[in-house]
Parts: sequence; C-alpha cells; structure tokens
Amino acid sequence: MIGDSEIISGTLSEGESEQVSPVPEAQIDFELLQLIDPAENETTAVIKTTAGEITVRFFPEEAPLAVENFLTLAESGYYNGVIIHHVVADFLIQSGDPTGTGSGGQSIYTDSNDIPVTFADEFSPNLPHLYGALAMANKGIPDSNGSQFFIVAQKDVGSDALAQLAELGYPEKLIEAYALYGGIPQFDYRYTVFGAVTEGMDVVTEISLAMTEGASSGRPAQDIVIESIEIIKAE
Repeated sequence: MIGDSEIISGTLSEGESEQVSPVPEAQIDFELLQLIDPAENETTAVIKTTAGEITVRFFPEEAPLAVENFLTLAESGYYNGVIIHHVVADFLIQSGDPTGTGSGGQSIYTDSNDIPVTFADEFSPNLPHLYGALAMANKGIPDSNGSQFFIVAQKDVGSDALAQLAELGYPEKLIEAYALYGGIPQFDYRYTVFGAVTEGMDVVTEISLAMTEGASSGRPAQDIVIESIEIIKAE
C-alpha cells in the first residue's frame, strides 16, 4: 500500500518504493513479542478459508483497539464469506472487505451520531512486520483503520534491505530477526500489527501464490473465501 493508486483502493502491494523509515527513538528498547511462545490462556482465532485454516494469536496490550475490532467483527460473522481480495506472491495476503473491492469495510467504532468511523494507529516497537504478522490495512493516511487486514508472507528480506536497516540505525536484534525470520520492514510504523500466525503459514504462502486475474492484478482469479472465524477465548 505504498503507491498512491494502491492507497486509494485500500490494496497493499510491494509498491514503487522499498525505502524504510528511520528507526524511531522508542524502538531502541523493545521486546519482539511475536518470537515469545504464546501463553496457555491467550485468546486465539482460527481463520477457516477455502484454502485451509490459519490460526492467529493477538497482542491486546500493544494494540487494544485493533484486537477488539477484529474479534468483535469476527464474532459477529462480519468476515464470513469475505474473499481474499489481494495477494502478492511470497509477500502478503489481504482480506477483510465485505465488498471484495479493496475499498470497503467498516470498523466497530462509531461517532456521536452512531456513524462508523476509522480508528487510531497503534504502533509498537515490540511488534514489527515479521513473517507471519497480522496487521491492519489502511488508506495510506494516519488513523484510517477499518476492517481490512493483511498477513505478511515474505520470508526473505534481502541483503540490500538489511544493509539499509543498519544504515538507518535499526537495533541489531531487530535486523537479526528480519534476517532470520523474514518480514516487511518498510511497513513498520505505517501499519498496525496486532497479531501473528501460530499455525497455517503454509496456507498463507499457498494463498499468496494464487494465480491472479492479470499481470497487474492482485485479485485471485478464483475466489479464496473466509468461510468463518472461530474465536477461542482464554478461560
């Protein structure tokens, strides 16, 4: 979601620039929560698609608005029957738009007139866009989160990108994590990470590799559908 045309449509892509942002000062002291084993009492969700199941965990202490939004929408059946509307091979998969166009979807939050509104970004140094990250898609402007989300499927960051991270002063621990696990560092502090895949990354990869409608289209030629999302709450 870097190129302007892609931002307008609400569709994420590798885009026209691979530039990453200078590391925020707050990222100097951090803990990579995605690399810590889930606790036994964590709430999880099983995203059941026509291509297979994807299990995700959440980080409500880091991104409470995004987690509550996703869980509430999922429990209401909002995502049932919604397609994966955009894929980029070995990069990401994106869904969460009931219109299937990449430009629709609403959050659970409303204004004083009960009209749905977007919600604030929740950037955390503890949640970079590592391989398997679950994050909110947005409109390319601050605080424009709705219902769309994506999962990071990129395993290889590349030596040039890793070198750029070092030049920009990224912590060695974070660079090593991107080198070892993969991810999309140029998305850090641009999209809200609120969860991570714990099972089913093979399904995510398979979906990302789906044949699309055309060379420039990220929409799968054959619909890949979220049949349901089962929330398994902590007891």
